[in-house]
Amino acid sequence: MTAPTFKAAWWMKNPHLQTIAPSRLRKQAKLNLQRHRLQLQDGDFLDLDIIDSSKSSQAPILLLFHGLEGSVESQYIQAMLHQAKQANWTAIGMYFRGCSGESNQLPRSYHSGETEDLEHTIQYALDTYPGRPILAAGFSLGGSALLNLLDHSSYADKLAAACTVSVPFELAECANKMNQGFSRVYRNHFLATLRQKIRSKQHLLKGHEIDFKQVEQKDDFWTFDHLVTAPLHGFLSAKDYYQRCSSRSKLKHISRPTLIIHSLDDPFMHPGCVPKPSEVSASIELEITQHGGHLGFVSGSTPFRPDYSWLETRIMHFFTQQIKSNALA
Repeated sequence: MTAPTFKAAWWMKNPHLQTIAPSRLRKQAKLNLQRHRLQLQDGDFLDLDIIDSSKSSQAPILLLFHGLEGSVESQYIQAMLHQAKQANWTAIGMYFRGCSGESNQLPRSYHSGETEDLEHTIQYALDTYPGRPILAAGFSLGGSALLNLLDHSSYADKLAAACTVSVPFELAECANKMNQGFSRVYRNHFLATLRQKIRSKQHLLKGHEIDFKQVEQKDDFWTFDHLVTAPLHGFLSAKDYYQRCSSRSKLKHISRPTLIIHSLDDPFMHPGCVPKPSEVSASIELEITQHGGHLGFVSGSTPFRPDYSWLETRIMHFFTQQIKSNALA
């Protein structure tokens, strides 16, 4: 287990402030991103936003996977794109299906155990930038999907290193936590956009027995995942989906160098969901902080002058170390 280097701003230790402040208050300069659409063999598409600052044919490729109902526009992805630009790397932000501002063309969308679309993105990087090291960072749901890929996909070996942040390690327990206290605010926000997307795709769902009345009326991830996520993605039920796609039990099998960053006060889950050092492989650096919220990690010693940069700085430092280690090997 790696000793945490993060120290929360003493005036912003509340987990909800840590979670909400970056997404609402952080401002970043606009990047000149190039949109690329991957046409998939299943008849659907993936949108990628790319920034190519590399001046070397050996510069790393950084792949970025956002969280539930996020996008490449999410502040944590934008922060990583800025860091890649500063380092003269190439970075690719992948939109999960239906998250790029345009509805995807199949009934299915994405979920916490989705690895196929990550594989498509890795293959695009391999084909477009041959011979260059590929790094991947996943955030929240995107981190869950990345850990699933690292566990069982042949594409894991294509990655030089990986990092995940604020992963919902036990999906059932996270769904339960989201029904408690202030966490219900986050739950209702996510369910509102998920329902809107399902409504917009009803013409694609003919033949799928989805009880739209229950989906609209019950504010609960168990209900949504049982009635929508599970049947559209080949799971028997929400319980089956949660059991098969939770990443905690898979961490022992990961062999690629991986940094896992997580805060014990993450309002999306109980502290008991966080894996112990004995549960992870020797390839994993587990960095657990006392504070930081969900995808927050706001530091700063002066009140009302927050420093939002710890997370991306820590991730880039880890990746740079791994690139140097591989170069010396």
